[in-house]
Amino acid sequence: NDEFQNYETIAGGTGAGPGFRGCDAIQSHMTNTRMTDPEILEKRFPVRLEEFRIRHDSGGTGRWRGGHGLTRRLRFLAPVTVTTLSNHRIVPPFGVDGGAPGKVGHNWVELPDGEIREMKGNDEIDLPPGAVFGMNTPGGGGWGAPDTDYPGINHHCGTLICMSQRQEFSETPLPLFAPDEAAGAAVLAPGTRPSYIRDHRKRLRERFLTGGATAMPDYELLELVLFRAIPRRDVKPLARALLDQFGDFNGVVSAPMERLTTVSGVGEAVVTELKIIEAAAHRLARSRVMRRQVLSSWNALLDYCRTSMAHRDTEQFRIFFLDTKNVLIADEEQARGTVDHVPVYPREVAKRALELNASALILVHNHPSGDPTPSESDIVMTRKIGDAARTMGITLHDHIIVGKSAEISFRSEGYI
Repeated sequence: NDEFQNYETIAGGTGAGPGFRGCDAIQSHMTNTRMTDPEILEKRFPVRLEEFRIRHDSGGTGRWRGGHGLTRRLRFLAPVTVTTLSNHRIVPPFGVDGGAPGKVGHNWVELPDGEIREMKGNDEIDLPPGAVFGMNTPGGGGWGAPDTDYPGINHHCGTLICMSQRQEFSETPLPLFAPDEAAGAAVLAPGTRPSYIRDHRKRLRERFLTGGATAMPDYELLELVLFRAIPRRDVKPLARALLDQFGDFNGVVSAPMERLTTVSGVGEAVVTELKIIEAAAHRLARSRVMRRQVLSSWNALLDYCRTSMAHRDTEQFRIFFLDTKNVLIADEEQARGTVDHVPVYPREVAKRALELNASALILVHNHPSGDPTPSESDIVMTRKIGDAARTMGITLHDHIIVGKSAEISFRSEGYI
């Protein structure tokens, strides 16, 4: 664009020869010094390297296999013009003496609205921020017919081959195309999901099932939720945008619908999926404390308070009603307020406790500012409720204020 220029030569697979395999992902001619290092690339230019791996199965088969090419996806964070000068777009890299040809290269663009546009070998396109340019580089041709002996040729791995085998990336092969891919890349039919998106989703689901949520960062867990709402589009940019806006997974799921819809790409389907997750989390946390003795499930009670209240953007006042054995018999919202105030009436609290035949209370409210430190009005209101309850023979056990990442107990702090 008007502020920078960058020229890169992207590595591919080299051809095999008599007695040696081709090398994977190698710069077989000129290179652009350190610009092939992701850290340098992302530091100097407004880009994010989202994928950079060996394109397994792109090298031609044979007695000695051709080297594999690369798969590379680069997301631009500013408007740019991209020009490609590529060959091997029609004719695959040749195999020799019975070896199979390597796979041809392939370029594509993923636009922010989800459209996938195929690119020619020699092409130019203006891309907006958020667009992704994807490239598959060719694999090299294989040499010799499989399972054939060639007199006079050493059939054991030479030094070059052993290095190539040892230094291959260890990630699970994720080919972008089916093994029977035609030599020319076909244009995607409307509504068709590219195979690299299917592979990414399959890999995330497998990792979740194997390692659980602890094996996944917030943005990947959020992607799993978004898969259901957006079946045919790369959801990673939207997951990152939501996390940038709301901070973490809990913040996204708990965000009000009105604020969620201000994020580009969030519609009714996305909001519905997020709110289903939030409702399920609240119900699960609540089930762990209802009809249970509070003192023996105190941590579960605090977890429920955090889950249901920590990320609210207005104050909410709740009351836990306990019986004579300190078993939680009711959990009710008494009032909602503004960002820094919620109206509470002590006589109404005591009246409701009598209606439920409760013997004790625990008060809970949140501070949307994130700081759980009690205000003077919080302290005064708590004392008034305690006095009103005491006249009815009801005990006020505690008042908990929930912040973004911590909570305060009035009893622990000496206010009760």
